[in-house]
Amino acid sequence: MTDMPLSTLRKVWLVVAIAALLLSLDLMVATLGWPPFLQIKNVIGIGLPEGVAKPISGYFAIIFLTPLLLAGCWLTLLHARQARFAAEARWPARLLDFGTQSPPGRAWALLTGLVFGLFPLYALGHAWNMFRSHVVLCEEGAAGWNAVARGWSVMWYIPRPFDLESFLTSKTLRIGSGCEPAEIARAVYALPIIAPTFLLPGLALVVVLAVRAAMALRA
Repeated sequence: MTDMPLSTLRKVWLVVAIAALLLSLDLMVATLGWPPFLQIKNVIGIGLPEGVAKPISGYFAIIFLTPLLLAGCWLTLLHARQARFAAEARWPARLLDFGTQSPPGRAWALLTGLVFGLFPLYALGHAWNMFRSHVVLCEEGAAGWNAVARGWSVMWYIPRPFDLESFLTSKTLRIGSGCEPAEIARAVYALPIIAPTFLLPGLALVVVLAVRAAMALRA
């Protein structure tokens, strides 16, 4: 993979970057009320689930954005290391044929860096903030649905009884913004194993790769 030509790296990076951008816009529409025409489903027909609570949109955005940003940061790092040019030329966005040392080329690098680089990272942070601030884990009992964890505590909740089947997936656990009947209707089944084994390590890897990519761009 490290021997991939720069032109191919740029094409692969562009596909990943556009997917992350569209998903980030979809998240902003779902949680912040941005104009609906920005939704990803208007482009490719699919997007974040509809009819769910805002924290759930953030939850799914974390699941989908994390691998996209991991791939994007890794490809940026590879491109920057192989290019060995000025900082503007190390950035893989080459949609327009500007000279990377010219004022238009530098402006283009700055613009695409904001749109394809910083904005999806901000969207991932926003999704985590939605999760931390508003998500509630509900468990079904004899008397109905009860809140068993909120915010960060959702990450570490262990289903009872503790066995492999209940840990991998539990039909009595749902994640939403509340445990009232109306909120349960907009909640989704929880997958307890996803949080500790994927979400937090994925976030840590995104941060590490993003920092390393930024350092390689500036070197």
